[in-house]
Amino acid sequence: MTQRARLAVLFLTGFLALCSLLVAAPQIDARSAGGVFAMAGSRATDNITYLEMRETTSLRADGGGEERIEFLIRNDGNSAVSSESFLFRVGSTQYWGIDAFDEQGSIGHTIVVDGNEVHVSLHFRQPVAPGAQYRYTFVINFPDLAEQNSGSWELAWGTYFTVGDFTRTVYLPGGGELTYASPPPDEQTDDFIRWRRYDMTAFELRVRYTLRDLSAQEQAEEFAPSFRIHPEDIYVPMPVDLA
Repeated sequence: MTQRARLAVLFLTGFLALCSLLVAAPQIDARSAGGVFAMAGSRATDNITYLEMRETTSLRADGGGEERIEFLIRNDGNSAVSSESFLFRVGSTQYWGIDAFDEQGSIGHTIVVDGNEVHVSLHFRQPVAPGAQYRYTFVINFPDLAEQNSGSWELAWGTYFTVGDFTRTVYLPGGGELTYASPPPDEQTDDFIRWRRYDMTAFELRVRYTLRDLSAQEQAEEFAPSFRIHPEDIYVPMPVDLA
């Protein structure tokens, strides 16, 4: 075999090995982490620019939690778009419920479960015209966002698409004490950890924390229900004495 032929074989072998690594490389461990990213092949995804994204996880003492994501998008395509699709990949596809709304109230949504993936499609109140902006929020609850391991809890999460102004917040459960956070947060209090990114294309976090026993008052505050009232609703919560 000539020197040129040997070099060609070595190049081809190295190229194929690199391709196999790229194909096999997992984006995130689905057994212990969730992830959300725009679905490929969606016309809405191709046309939409994500101007702002506020992603918030509120953890509970049992490892479950609420994932709330607020978007401000712009249609940079040539035709109107009326829906958007996302994918959650988690250790279990059980979920407690989902809600989606904009500034005028609830908007439609559909869910398809496939293996360890939850596909969520949101249906806008009206088609978003080329050049127009639209703000909406959706909320989904999972029972296993964090995993318990050797006396501590761990949350891992990844977000994989381009966002102009990105804020990521994790609220710890009552009695939670942070022991590790990667990457280092931009803001941290006793209750939450927060990161900020601009022109973000991929963001992965890993948080570990421990729990202490809660007092009776802390338990009441931790598990108290939360309410959201429609702007046009004339009935609102009131003190028991008045009722």
